[in-house]
Amino acid sequence: MSIATRLRETKIRHLPLRTPALVERGQSIREAVEAIKSRGLGCALVCDQGRLAGIFTERDLLNKVLGKKVSYDLPVDNFMTADPARLSLDDSMEAAMQLMREGDYRNIPLVDAEGKTAGVVTVRDLISYLAEHFPKEALNLPPVSDQHLARPEGA
Repeated sequence: MSIATRLRETKIRHLPLRTPALVERGQSIREAVEAIKSRGLGCALVCDQGRLAGIFTERDLLNKVLGKKVSYDLPVDNFMTADPARLSLDDSMEAAMQLMREGDYRNIPLVDAEGKTAGVVTVRDLISYLAEHFPKEALNLPPVSDQHLARPEGA
């Protein structure tokens, strides 16, 4: 089975996903940062009674908070990315990779059919899967996925 076929057929739910960092709307930046640190992830999902309302990422912290006169007691809502792109556990790994590439995302929230948070898939999750299941191919892929080399390169 080709890599492309396997990525199209493998659902996100088959990845060993880690428990996401969750905070509720109205919680402080400080609480969001602590949640991120405690989970060892690059983001916290911001919920409104369990439903995904936004995502607060390391990029949000760097670009909107650090170096500015911002109190860490302010609500994370003011600095999160509201209504982020999302996928479900039943979407394919190919869909996750495509969304990450197109949106330059490193973290994608996962939701169930009712819009409630179901997890987060990270670029690290996808890379780990590729390295584990396709070690030879992963080490020999060209830098651009649709690039075709006329001849082998290297020593």
